[in-house]
Amino acid sequence: MSLALRQFTVYLRFALILVVGGGVAIVLFANRSNSVPFWFFGLRNADTPVNVVWLMLGAAAGTMIAWWALSFAWGLIRDWRRLDRMRAVSELEASQRSREAELESRERHVNEAERAATRAAETAKEEPLAEERGKEPKA
Repeated sequence: MSLALRQFTVYLRFALILVVGGGVAIVLFANRSNSVPFWFFGLRNADTPVNVVWLMLGAAAGTMIAWWALSFAWGLIRDWRRLDRMRAVSELEASQRSREAELESRERHVNEAERAATRAAETAKEEPLAEERGKEPKA
């Protein structure tokens, strides 16, 4: 994105925030003298009226707290999933390391057996030759 376009988007977002904030201020100002009785799960007396501004501010604060709690919960779920993936990867790596060690030991065993067989074959070849050298030709 070019600098001019980024600058435009920043100013546009700032203007949008100002417009929304102004709208909220106008609504709160227009309702400053209104009051309403309400019931809140039996925690307060429903017969006593409350100023609508306080009710709106309380609803806004409750909404922000709920949004924070939900984002915290989603982050926690995301972290659990990431931990599960990391645990699976570490278990797979451990399995691969143990399999690699097992294959290396098998390879060493096979190589040792091959060397032993090669040595045995070489000594078996040399023994008849040594016997033949030691014998005198029959004339």
